[in-house]
Amino acid sequence: MRSEVIRVRLQPEEREALAVLCGEDRTASDVIRLLFRDQAGLPLPVGSSEADALRDTNEELRRIGINLNQAVREVVGSRSSVSAD
Repeated sequence: MRSEVIRVRLQPEEREALAVLCGEDRTASDVIRLLFRDQAGLPLPVGSSEADALRDTNEELRRIGINLNQAVREVVGSRSSVSAD
């Protein structure tokens, strides 16, 4: 929950640059928070569509990992049976 308020004074050219960064779809607060979080090394917020895409990617990576583990077990198992002969 956002509870802290900070007031900042900007020079006219800084305010113009902030307005350009905001564009049509972001507030000044949104842009300032994003810039701050990026500079502070904090995780950037993720929207619902990005979160869904990340979940899908994580699932794909999990499946790849399972397949890789199965392939390695098969290779190790075949080497063991060849060595035993």
